[in-house]
Amino acid sequence: MACSVLFWASHRVSSSVFRPAKCFFHFSTLLSSEFLDFTDFKATHGLLPGSESLKIFPNFLTVNEHELLLKCAEERIQRLCRRPKSKSTRVYEESHYDSVISGYRECSVSTWNTPATPASSSEELKLLNILNAAKSMAPDVGAWLPPHCLELADPTVCASEIRPHVDNLNASGSVIMGICLESPTIIVFKHINDEKRVFKALLPERCLYIQRDSLRFNYTHEIPLIQTFRGNEVNRRKRIVILLRDELADFRSRSKN
Repeated sequence: MACSVLFWASHRVSSSVFRPAKCFFHFSTLLSSEFLDFTDFKATHGLLPGSESLKIFPNFLTVNEHELLLKCAEERIQRLCRRPKSKSTRVYEESHYDSVISGYRECSVSTWNTPATPASSSEELKLLNILNAAKSMAPDVGAWLPPHCLELADPTVCASEIRPHVDNLNASGSVIMGICLESPTIIVFKHINDEKRVFKALLPERCLYIQRDSLRFNYTHEIPLIQTFRGNEVNRRKRIVILLRDELADFRSRSKN
């Protein structure tokens, strides 16, 4: 099986300054990872995605950085997603335009994709430093789309889930990166041509994950309403993920080289 999960230990001197990892633990196969579940993998042949297709960085965020990103993301979602005629401060969409997501709120934040300026606040500087640290984990990417904030409701509030799908191939390139806030979750990957080639990944809060290349194009991904991992129930709460995707033109340019 040619797939791996990269475990990463961050080292920062402050919440606004990023230092490269001092150490990491690289496992040769996904099967060796405590964050992967192959209970439902029934295929008798066929390789898993390539070794760079999935990376999980536990504790990518410090506790303070997590609270900062959560505060900023909630403020943006609240401001951009609130319905004018609604008395509620938190109204979730029941269905996505392509019927993939339910019980969600989402928005893009173009100002998080621009360089800091002398007028940037200390909070903005810290936020941009964190996002740049995440982007540095995919150094081959030259251009990124604006960050996308996606909130899934607590399942006890409404039926929130992301059903199996492959992200729009005409909207972004080969890299999907997520910074996970507020709650752990399970993400399920299933090969588009072989449903027996399926496995789960556990994404803890404060982690960064990278899904790319063969796992981005050849596997669906989903976040189910009812979640189990290695036979144990996972208590998913309200969850926000900040998604970073590479531009399609940048991916096509890299592919030509």
